[in-house]
Amino acid sequence: MSEEKKGMPFDLAGYANKVTKGNKIAGIIIAIAMIVLGILMFMRPILTSAVLEKIVVGGFLAYGVYQVIMYFKAPAAAKNGWTLASGIMWLAIGLLMLFANAAVTIETFAFIFAFIAMSTGITRISVASDVKKAGGPSGWILASGIINLILAVFFLITPFAVTGLLGLIAGIYLVIAGIVLLADSASSKPIA
Repeated sequence: MSEEKKGMPFDLAGYANKVTKGNKIAGIIIAIAMIVLGILMFMRPILTSAVLEKIVVGGFLAYGVYQVIMYFKAPAAAKNGWTLASGIMWLAIGLLMLFANAAVTIETFAFIFAFIAMSTGITRISVASDVKKAGGPSGWILASGIINLILAVFFLITPFAVTGLLGLIAGIYLVIAGIVLLADSASSKPIA
């Protein structure tokens, strides 16, 4: 079936294969690290939070830069505005956490994280739709989008509970996101 018949204006499958080429092992390693960090944060949230605070800030900033770069490197037909918006939000939360005092950061973190989780969820669901249209496996991508949207609603409904349980929630989020990334990376195959 030609790309025009699928409704794709360009070779999405080829682009997806090019972007993910060689990322399977990196995805598995990052997923395992996320799971281990999540378990540590679940077991010792205060100690782990203090140690990982700077690493998390660096991670937020790096992920934001990565998403912004990926947006501008993507072909015009593959550009997703949610990717750019998500990258800008990750940069904003990283800068906020880097320069704000601890009290301000804790009070606003739940709301900011809710909107980032929402944006990430919408992006993942959009990507899952594109991958499915191109004939690739999209179940884990869709699942991670739905999980992000559920977490966003939880953070918006109970922001003060979230701040009190931040280390625990971050640990759970890392474990769930790590499992989804591990499953996604381990099962990824080139799109036909």
